[in-house]
Amino acid sequence: MTDLAGGERRTLVIAPHPDDEALGLGAYLQRHRPGALVFLADGVPREPRFYSSDQYYDSPDAYRADRQAEAKKVATRFYRAAPGQLHFLNAPDMECVERLPALEAELTRIAEDLRPCAIWSPAYEGGHPDHDVAAFLAARLARRLRVDHWEYALYHYYHGFQQLSFLGEGPAITRALSLEEMAYKKRLLATYASQTHTLRQFRTNVERYRRAPGYDFSRRPVTGAAMYEVWQFPVTPELLVERFSQLQAQEPMPLTAGPAQAFLENARPLML
Repeated sequence: MTDLAGGERRTLVIAPHPDDEALGLGAYLQRHRPGALVFLADGVPREPRFYSSDQYYDSPDAYRADRQAEAKKVATRFYRAAPGQLHFLNAPDMECVERLPALEAELTRIAEDLRPCAIWSPAYEGGHPDHDVAAFLAARLARRLRVDHWEYALYHYYHGFQQLSFLGEGPAITRALSLEEMAYKKRLLATYASQTHTLRQFRTNVERYRRAPGYDFSRRPVTGAAMYEVWQFPVTPELLVERFSQLQAQEPMPLTAGPAQAFLENARPLML
């Protein structure tokens, strides 16, 4: 397969929640070990009615611990990642937008250590508010580091629920998975056992990737309804745009001077 975004070189993969990276990028990560894998949110909404698990948990802490344990098992078993390559930032599910400065500071710290040559995130398409936050933070970081920003498809709303595709037209790479890769991906997703109820909805025969387009984060991610508006999440695209504007009005988080910064500032976009 074409080495899309750095391959075994230093890639920073941003996953809004444990399982997003498996769903959108799992087959790619089988062959291209990430330099760092960052989970922005803990996957545990404050309101249990939004839990995506069909299992019973005594407390949010128990649910959080289970999700993190699953992510660690997946990363070491399937992506060959070392424990030090995993980062759990633990923002509450659906509330990454309220933690933008802290999340950006952590991503900056991780980037200083990693010196990535490419950054991966979901698209800014209104699928989930934490997906949109990940796209925003990844775009800012990639622009500052002068490295490529790549996206993996998850889901969005367009005349219904649309999975593993990007909204609208534009250049994208469709990876049709072989039978062997499909079997691998099924094992991978099954390891996120707490999310079986949700993940069983998704196909395991395709992944789609693309270079991130130049988003205007002062606008809603979609002109029509966002998926999380349809699902009646307690977050709106307008709230995201307001918080994005507030962060953009501030001075960007500086990179520490030194060899790492020099490497990042001299990095160039990768070629397919």
